[in-house]
Amino acid sequence: FSGSTADVQRVAQQYGAVFMPEPSTANGTRRVAHSDFVYLLDLDGYVRKIYDGEDTVAEMQADVVSLLNEHTGFWSRLFSAF
Repeated sequence: FSGSTADVQRVAQQYGAVFMPEPSTANGTRRVAHSDFVYLLDLDGYVRKIYDGEDTVAEMQADVVSLLNEHTGFWSRLFSAF
């Protein structure tokens, strides 16, 4: 995610994420420390699950497949674009 500090703050607040800008490096690169949660969003943009460092890839994959199966028209909409 990139954007102005105000944009990042707004999105971080919406999702309960935390971030802290760090001092710029010698070459001017700006780094940010942030929480490491992964958010599973549904097609309407709602947070369906928040994963932390304890969740496995297999759990995340199963949840994504389950969520996609809830939306019967998802696959046809996805592939109709190609």
